[in-house]
This record gives sequence, structure tokens and C-alpha cells, in this order.
Amino acid sequence: MKQFLNVVLSYTFSAINNVHKHRPIGLANSDGMAGTGSLAMSFLICLVVYLIFTAILQYYWLHKQSDQQLARYLLVAVFASLTVWFAEEVNATLKNDWGRFRPYELNASQTNFTSWLHPNGINGHKSFPSGHTMAGISCVIFSWFATKQRTREILWVFGVVWGILVGISRIVIGAHFLSDVTFSFFLTAAIIYIMRALYQELVSDSLKL
Repeated sequence: MKQFLNVVLSYTFSAINNVHKHRPIGLANSDGMAGTGSLAMSFLICLVVYLIFTAILQYYWLHKQSDQQLARYLLVAVFASLTVWFAEEVNATLKNDWGRFRPYELNASQTNFTSWLHPNGINGHKSFPSGHTMAGISCVIFSWFATKQRTREILWVFGVVWGILVGISRIVIGAHFLSDVTFSFFLTAAIIYIMRALYQELVSDSLKL
């Protein structure tokens, strides 16, 4: 939650900074963020959001569950967290090592454009692959927590559609090329599939998805 808050605040400050400088708000996705505010403010907001979120989950959902179901949720939460962490680490590593210029970073003659197959090394540019698309398709993981098949299917479809829409939006504002988005989508989907398969293989039948 703290990491999520940092990202939200960072993009918010970047967007405000761009507006003041009369630049496209889409440049809020640039890799040079405009800060996340004070540590005290970040901690306070995180604490308030955490308490509200926890209270809502407890009152409307968790207190109605059996001990076995709570144990299942705990295991799913561990695997879900590991899946998101691993996907983010892979994505960040590729971003740093590939060093691909974003569409809006290309010069007038586009001589700094490189194919997605061509790693440039660490140079501060991070177009490939798309981190936002990775986060969008990761919403599929919410389906792991559903107990009803219909609900699970709805959440799965939502995650896929959301990932596609996020990817399209990144292309539209000039933050990524189609190849950045497509690669990220399928790479993250593969990681999610592998981690789900590991869950099914490692846990007992009574706690399986």
C-alpha cells in the first residue's frame, strides 16, 4: 500500500508540475518524477487508507469466512503478492537494461529510435516494456480470491480488459510503442499463469483455487 501511495503521489505531483509548465499532462509518466511529498504526509495518508480499507473488508467480508477459508485467503495473498513482486522486478530490470526511448522522447529525425529487439543498456530511458500494462493485467490476480466460479470469471475478464485498455491509453498519450505494451501484456500473463500453476501444485487440495 505504501508503494502504491508513493506511485500515486508521484504521478500526481508530476501531472501538476506539467500543467504549470504548460506541457502535456501525459508526460506525468516520465521517468523523472516530481517527488512524493513529505514522509509525514505519506505515512498519514497510508495509515488512514489502510484502516478504512481493513475495516471495510473485515465488516463486509472476512468476519463471515470460516477458518479454512481464511487460511486459503492467506495463502492466496502470499502467492498473489509474490506474483506482483516478481512481475514488477522483471519489468523494472528489463526497463533499465533495455534503455529504449519513449515515443515522446524521440528527436525530430527519430535517429534515437530503436527496435524492441535491440537493448541499449542503462541510459535512463525506460520505454520497454510497459510498467502500466503490467500493473493493468495484474488485476487478473483478483480473480484468485473469488470463491464463486461466476465471480472469478468476471474478475478475470475485467483484469484482461483493463490491461488492454491501460496499454492502449499508454500508446495514445505517446508513452509507449505498441511493442512495449504487447510484450509486457504477454510477459505478465505468463508470470501469472506460472505462479497460479505453482499454487495448484504446492498447496493441499482443500486450499486450492
